[in-house]
Amino acid sequence: MSEEEPVKEPNDTDVPIDQQEPSTKVDSTEDQAPDQGVAQQPQESENEPEEGQQESGSKPKKRLTLQERLALAAKGKKKNQQHQRQSSDNNSSSATTTPPSLSRNVSSDDVKSTFLLSQELERLKVENASLAEKLKTKGSFEKEKSELLAKLESKEETIQQLLKEGEALSLKELKSNETIKKLKLVNQDLEESLRDYSLKNEESSMKLEEFGDFLKVHRFKSVEQFTDKYKELANELATAKSELQDYKDWEKRYNELLVSYEEETNARKSSLKELNEANIQLNILKREHKLELDSKNTLIADLKGEITSIKQNNSQEISRLEEKIESLRLETESNDNTLSENNTFSEDNKVDFDEFNKLSENHHNLQKQYLSSQENWKAIESNLLLKIDNLSTTTETLKKSKHKMTQEIAKLNNSLQSQSNDSKKLHEQIDLLTQEKSQLELTIEMKENDYTELNEKFEKFKEITNQERTNLNTKIQTLSEKLAKEEKKPDRINLNREYSVGSALSWDNSDIRLGESSTTPALNRDFSSFLDRNMSQGSFTEIGVDDVDDDLYGHHYSFNNSQGNLPGNRSNSIVGGVPPTSLQNNNIQLVNKMSSTIRRLEIELNTLKDEYSKMSEEKDTVEQEYLETLKLNDEVKSLQSQIDGLNQTIKEKETKEQTMLELIGEKSEQVEELRADVVDLKELMKLQVQQMVDMQQQQLQK
Repeated sequence: MSEEEPVKEPNDTDVPIDQQEPSTKVDSTEDQAPDQGVAQQPQESENEPEEGQQESGSKPKKRLTLQERLALAAKGKKKNQQHQRQSSDNNSSSATTTPPSLSRNVSSDDVKSTFLLSQELERLKVENASLAEKLKTKGSFEKEKSELLAKLESKEETIQQLLKEGEALSLKELKSNETIKKLKLVNQDLEESLRDYSLKNEESSMKLEEFGDFLKVHRFKSVEQFTDKYKELANELATAKSELQDYKDWEKRYNELLVSYEEETNARKSSLKELNEANIQLNILKREHKLELDSKNTLIADLKGEITSIKQNNSQEISRLEEKIESLRLETESNDNTLSENNTFSEDNKVDFDEFNKLSENHHNLQKQYLSSQENWKAIESNLLLKIDNLSTTTETLKKSKHKMTQEIAKLNNSLQSQSNDSKKLHEQIDLLTQEKSQLELTIEMKENDYTELNEKFEKFKEITNQERTNLNTKIQTLSEKLAKEEKKPDRINLNREYSVGSALSWDNSDIRLGESSTTPALNRDFSSFLDRNMSQGSFTEIGVDDVDDDLYGHHYSFNNSQGNLPGNRSNSIVGGVPPTSLQNNNIQLVNKMSSTIRRLEIELNTLKDEYSKMSEEKDTVEQEYLETLKLNDEVKSLQSQIDGLNQTIKEKETKEQTMLELIGEKSEQVEELRADVVDLKELMKLQVQQMVDMQQQQLQK
């Protein structure tokens, strides 16, 4: 055990105080038996419980058996005998007298445990000394050896029990170490958060002080007046927000109208495309119709020429036949008168028969020509009828398309009128929005001017509060120094005050500070002092606002007066033996009230800043919306110009349609005239043919 214990090297922060002292016991008891190895065994057996307690506070290590430890103790006993005596004396002295820094910080349970351990240590020393004397004086070594062996057996049993308990304690200690590590991490996080909160608290205290001076400088009689002004600004902001909401609603409507307008424009574009396609088809049909009309006109002219030629031929043949008939009639009349002329008549009959044959042949030829002309006329009639039917169908289709186009044009006109009305409404809405925007800009400029004024006042207020704060800090430092000097005087210090001062110094100078134990790290001194200050300022929020406003500056002036009269008061307090506690209480109350008002005012100032930031963001949004409205106005103007152009194109197309319809009417009239001419020609031909047939029949009868 003499070589195992120095390996552990317990520290103040790793092992508790009540578990560090048994190591000194073991060293001291091992050194008191220099010659007898057997006398050392009960000593080690008695010290095993303390070793179990020591190992329960540290991490579990590999444990040696009792025989191995005895062998190691016998080997190292001769070499390290003198050194162990000196270390045992030092350890015993250190065990009996604990350091003042630790004793001040150890709790009452730790003190009791250390006191009991020191008593047991002294008792064991006395027993070891008595046993050593008995070994030297008595000669009955075997009896004592048997007694000692019995004691050793009992001690070994107790050691085994303690080992089991130590193992259980080591497991508990591992769990506790894990929890301690977690708590350390949590403690570090809390320290960081405390640092952040302390910085924020200092900043907020500064801002609140500045705000209090700001209220004082700008002649605000109370915070209520400031809140009233803030409420007025909030009401103005609410009205501006409502106007902004209305503007957004109008903008939504405008966007919806724009969407509908875009849909209508797309529909109109599609209708215009259809119209263009219809116009293209119409032009193609017109061209085809013109070509057909030209071809028909040429056919009609040809047919007229042929008819005239046939008429002329027929008239010539008819005249020729009439002349021959008249000549035959005259010859018959002359043949009746004279008989002498019978021979000549027969010859003439022969000639007439030849002529009759020729006439019959001509008649057959004329019939063939007549039949061929009838067939030709039928073919021409069929072609003309087909062309007339095609033209009538095309005219009907054109009329239908015209009707559809007129309906579409009417729809487009209605849509254009509705869009023009919508555009007028949108222009009116844009004018209203521009007016609202101008009003909002004026309100924003007013708010910006107010904000600049408030910033200027705030900066002045900062300068004033910084100066006053520096003055107050210097005064507080001087007062604290004077009070410390008075408290340090030995003739005028009470026992209670000595105890409190000593405890405060022990908290400042000891190794284990606030929030620290033997296994957990300490908080910083700044945070401990900050916690003490916060504990002393626990009732800040309980002070009323009006009381603070009424009493703040009165206490400030009383604080200055009290500092001016400080030496006299100090002399009186020194004579009486009592420090000026009333002045300290007044100063504490003043600081508490100032800090509470500063906190409240800082919160209000932060809210004002947040609202101003929101106002600035809303201003930016309003400006962006105004720019968007300007863009929309430009787009509306461009769309209006496009609508005007489309209206012009529609008018031009309407005029073109009217001209085309007039041309179609003229062509239809020409077709009807041609039909009438054809009918007249048919009737004339029929009459002529009937006349020719009648003439031939008359000739045959004659």
